[in-house]
Formats: sequence, structure tokens, C-alpha cells
Amino acid sequence: MKVLITGAAGFIGSSLADHLLEDGHTIVGIDNFDAFYPRGIKENNIKNALNHPHYTFFEGDIRDAAALEKCFLKAN
Repeated sequence: MKVLITGAAGFIGSSLADHLLEDGHTIVGIDNFDAFYPRGIKENNIKNALNHPHYTFFEGDIRDAAALEKCFLKAN
């Protein structure tokens, strides 16, 4: 199954992605790297998933319709 995860670089989103990848799913992750947490923490959260062939990551905000459209078009 292909799964879209918003907040993909956060603790919950990145953990979910790791588990779903282990179960054989394809993941499309999106995150805007909000400054609430240091960017380095979020980059570290997704470093393993970024190397997985079934993981695609987009930096963008889900409140931005153009960014979401770009994400969906490239993910298909």
C-alpha cells in the first residue's frame, strides 16, 4: 500500500514511516521542517528512510496547495 505521512520528519511521522517500510509499504512523506524543533533533529529522524527505495520525501507545507499538488504529482 502507498501511504502519505504528513509531519514525516517528526518523531511520530518518522517512526511510523520506518515501521511501514519494514512491513513492505511505499511511503510518501512531507514535512515543512517547522522551527519548533531544530532542523538537525528532524533530518536525523528521516536519514534511514531517505535511503530506502520505497520512500519519497518532499519538503513542503500541507497548507500550501501548490506544494501538495507537486508532491502528489511526483509521487504518482
